Formats: sequence, structure tokens, C-alpha cells
Amino acid sequence: MTKVAVMIAPGCEEIEALTPVDVFRRLGIETTMVGLDDRQVMGAHQIALTCDTSLAEVGEGLGVRLRGLSRRLGWRKGIAR
Repeated sequence: MTKVAVMIAPGCEEIEALTPVDVFRRLGIETTMVGLDDRQVMGAHQIALTCDTSLAEVGEGLGVRLRGLSRRLGWRKGIAR
């Protein structure tokens, strides 16, 4: 079964972060929202997003075939760490 992890960074555009999650889940694909720093992520418009887990909690143990990144400066900084 295909698994997808969508990584959500602080300052992300909420609709860009949530739309792929919605589409994948409607298609029956197991989708995990992963916060870069924490499970609670504040979007660009001050909308709080609650992720399923955080990168610190799972480390490299996601076991997914596809990773999606929300487009915003915050994820670039987070990935660079």
C-alpha cells in the first residue's frame, strides 16, 4: 500500500498544505501530516494546523514512498538543518 508524508512547515500556505492531504486521503492513500518542528504548526494566515506527528518524533522512520513539502520559506530553513 502506498504511504505519503506531507511535511508542514511554520508559515506555510494553509490551502497548499491541506489540499494534497485531502486529495490523497480521498483516494484511499495512507497520508501522514508531519510538522517540521512540532505537531502544532502556525500557517501564514495565523491558522493553526495540527499534524499527525512531527519530524522529531518519527526521524527517518516514516517508511513512505513519496514525501510532499509545503512551499514556503519556513520549510527550506527546516530542511537545511
